[in-house]
Amino acid sequence: MTMTFLTITVTSFNLGVFSVTVALLIAGFKGFMVLSYFMHLKYENLLLRILVGMIFVLFALIVLITFIDYAYR
Repeated sequence: MTMTFLTITVTSFNLGVFSVTVALLIAGFKGFMVLSYFMHLKYENLLLRILVGMIFVLFALIVLITFIDYAYR
C-alpha cells in the first residue's frame, strides 16, 4: 500500500519529462517486490533469479528503444 500511495503522491508533482520515468521506476520496484516476496522468487535457485533478472533487462531495453524512437520522430 505504501508504494501505491507513493505512486499517487508523485503524480501530483510536475516533474516535466521525468514523470514517465519516475512512474516506470516505481512500477518496476513494485513488480520486483511482488516477484520477490509474493511469488517466493527470493527462495529459488540462482539460475531462475538470473533468468528473471534478464527479462527485466530486456524489458528495460525495449522501453528505452521505444522512448528513443519516440524522441526522434
